[in-house]
Amino acid sequence: MTSKNPLHTKMCDFFDCEYPIMNAGMDVAGPELVAAVCNAGGFGSLGTGRGSPDLLRREIRRVKELTDKPFAVQLMSPSKGRVNAIARDQALPEEHVLFVKGLQEEFSIPEPKNMPPKKEPVDPMELLEVAWDEDVPFWICFFGSAGKEVVDEAHAHGVKVINSVGNTRHVEKCMPMGVDAFVATGYEGGAHRGDVGSMALIPQVVDAADGKPVMAAGGIADGRGLVAALALGAVGVTCGTAFLLSPECGIWDTQIALWEHESNQPWYVDAFKKQLIEAKDHDTNPSHAVSGGPLRTLNNDFTGAWKRPEAPATLAMGQQPMLIRDSLRAAFENQRLDLLPNAAGQIIGMLDHERHASQVIYEMMTEAVQVLERVSLPQN
Repeated sequence: MTSKNPLHTKMCDFFDCEYPIMNAGMDVAGPELVAAVCNAGGFGSLGTGRGSPDLLRREIRRVKELTDKPFAVQLMSPSKGRVNAIARDQALPEEHVLFVKGLQEEFSIPEPKNMPPKKEPVDPMELLEVAWDEDVPFWICFFGSAGKEVVDEAHAHGVKVINSVGNTRHVEKCMPMGVDAFVATGYEGGAHRGDVGSMALIPQVVDAADGKPVMAAGGIADGRGLVAALALGAVGVTCGTAFLLSPECGIWDTQIALWEHESNQPWYVDAFKKQLIEAKDHDTNPSHAVSGGPLRTLNNDFTGAWKRPEAPATLAMGQQPMLIRDSLRAAFENQRLDLLPNAAGQIIGMLDHERHASQVIYEMMTEAVQVLERVSLPQN
């Protein structure tokens, strides 16, 4: 790589980073991944799975111990959090409870033996206040849900707000709020994503954003994807699946009720990594069965069962996790990875070995430069 970066973009200026590559703020993006991405010249985002204000504060401070670079926190907006909290308090429909019980019998899963206690819902505003108190300069939230009052308060704390969007309606909703930048999240992406493919979504979001920076996400894991995103008008990329096999990335899932000591069980980590390495592009599908939202995961028997004609409609995001909580815990206790969710994007077929986060970024940038050199037209 040359000393002068030929891919310095508006994203680099916006985030004060060297390369236009950000890790997605997925649940497994903890302090080690955030710092590794930052130290390699990219921009790090601390993930959504921060379960309490105290944990978030500890993890923010841990990031600061590992890097002196700026980073973001990705947190749910207060309005969305209130909706989910209301849904959690509602009674689970009997039809759904019976369906899940039937699946447990079908898959020969006994009732869980060591169920952790239910955690009290976290007020998203308390998490945001921790981030502001700890002087984190960027907040990333979901699909046009920030709300003008919260955006204004973030700005009053010197925080820039980036909203993930899945279509142009989300952009139109965000523009009057004063959101500073966008992540256009295409259908190909893992976990929660939009319903429009990246090739169609990115240029339309760029146009709707009216000059505000747009990062591209969904189906991007190498230098070819980075150059394509820039050609479509994005100023950089956000990658989630590309980092899943990095040692700095945590392998755990907040959808499963875990005791603290269980999150790094060797069988769990090794089995998930093997599953990711063996997966191909056609091995993922979006499903509402896990979170209640459009979550793209690797195909398995549990999510497949919810697509059967006799299956009831999935519940809201606050309720569906409560409905399947015991079943996922039971599958975990019995080491039934075939029934546990593993979020990944369609790009997963390109990943066949572990790479440190720094290597992911270096290889992406090196290949992007090569692609630019290959496609450059001769000068007259």
